[in-house]
Amino acid sequence: MNYESIVLLVLVATATSAVSLTTSKAVVFEAIRERIQAKSKFLGELAKCPYCTSHWVSFAFIAVYQPVLTGNFWADLVVGAFTVVTLASWFSGLTYKAIAAIMEGEK
Repeated sequence: MNYESIVLLVLVATATSAVSLTTSKAVVFEAIRERIQAKSKFLGELAKCPYCTSHWVSFAFIAVYQPVLTGNFWADLVVGAFTVVTLASWFSGLTYKAIAAIMEGEK
């Protein structure tokens, strides 16, 4: 594994966090989430969960960027995707804490 792959994973995780938080929580996507919920309760719940959404976003990003971690194509996809999900979860948690601190300071 090289440093470029590590940097790529961090950048993809940051993007995954941003995309999953935005699509699962932002008001602008609420109509889409409600439409999904109307068609399938299961998929609607997945669309509302940033952690769940981050898996699908991670798999898509890793499939596109294909970081080389182990040298084995399939292992790289699986390890890369779950590493990105883990990092994205941490980034999302930090984002939630920052927003909570800002909101608390406004009171």
